[in-house]
Amino acid sequence: MSHSRDQDGCKKSPIRLSAEAVFWYNTAMNKNKSFTLIELLVVIAIIGILASIVLVSVGSSREKAKIAKAQLEVKQIYNAIVMLEMDTGQWPGHKTPNKIEGGASNNEICPDLSPPAECMCKLSDGEAGLTVDDTPPNSYPGWSGPYIQRVVDPWGNEYFLTRIIK
Repeated sequence: MSHSRDQDGCKKSPIRLSAEAVFWYNTAMNKNKSFTLIELLVVIAIIGILASIVLVSVGSSREKAKIAKAQLEVKQIYNAIVMLEMDTGQWPGHKTPNKIEGGASNNEICPDLSPPAECMCKLSDGEAGLTVDDTPPNSYPGWSGPYIQRVVDPWGNEYFLTRIIK
């Protein structure tokens, strides 16, 4: 049997291993490079937790965006009312600008005892005068609208104005 030599020139003899040692050596050296079930479950759980955190923050961001959009739309409605007043000399519902009307405290638009459904006017109604002119003989004098296009808030509800029933 020939012996190999190491760097120093010394003879090396072959190592004799038992069958059990060879089995464990082969098992350790040929170990599969795969993940265990527990490792996979831990990773999936971590990904699930991170995804739920992201979804919660996205949901609150969407609600904040809707609120910001509604605030912007209210400013646009205000501008539309100002333009209606400049063209016609009236506010929506054929109201006189800056005139206080009715109510117990004398600053109400709707009578105190009227049901809410009778006291509302949708922005898309002709009576509001912002998207379309009112029907004759109640047309707005000098109307040159429409003054606003969108009349639905970010949650899908139509904007409305309160008014006095004549």
